[in-house]
Amino acid sequence: MVMKRVLLTILFMFSLTAAAQAETLTVSLSRVEIAKGTMVMVYPKRPISTEIYQENDFVYFVNPADVWLGDKNIFPKNSIFVGYVNFLKLPVQGVNGAIGIKITEVAFPNGYTQEISATIYHNGEKIIGGTLTPPATYNKSIHRQGGWARGALQWVPSGEYEFGKHTTIPSSEPVFVVLDENSYL
Repeated sequence: MVMKRVLLTILFMFSLTAAAQAETLTVSLSRVEIAKGTMVMVYPKRPISTEIYQENDFVYFVNPADVWLGDKNIFPKNSIFVGYVNFLKLPVQGVNGAIGIKITEVAFPNGYTQEISATIYHNGEKIIGGTLTPPATYNKSIHRQGGWARGALQWVPSGEYEFGKHTTIPSSEPVFVVLDENSYL
């Protein structure tokens, strides 16, 4: 009788362990959908500059904190977002340099990698830089108000602009990864 109880206890413990392992397996196999447009704040691993990078160069970003979706940590702290330079314009007369970056995968701290489709945004724009330069010279012009006798002298741009500068974002400045399509993790 005692042997039967010991055997039943062992079988019961084994079935509880197997059930717990099966539950863990189903939880780990469940995938979470991350919606298009989801934003994750990241920092560049090294400064981003039109002076340093060429088109198709790899660029790396790290997220500084865990990103949660409900009760699931979708992007653990120190996940690495890997991308490449997909757009590059060097500075020219009147326009500063511009750069665009496409993200293709994320590498998690546990070594797992997942393909994603995302774009880097800085100050709400997916093209970093490309702003106009200030005018190089100004001309005096009379701005008439209500007739020949009255007017104001104004300085107006001459049409010549300064030569553009390289666009640089230091590694201490945050940028945002924005998903281009739904992803499943």
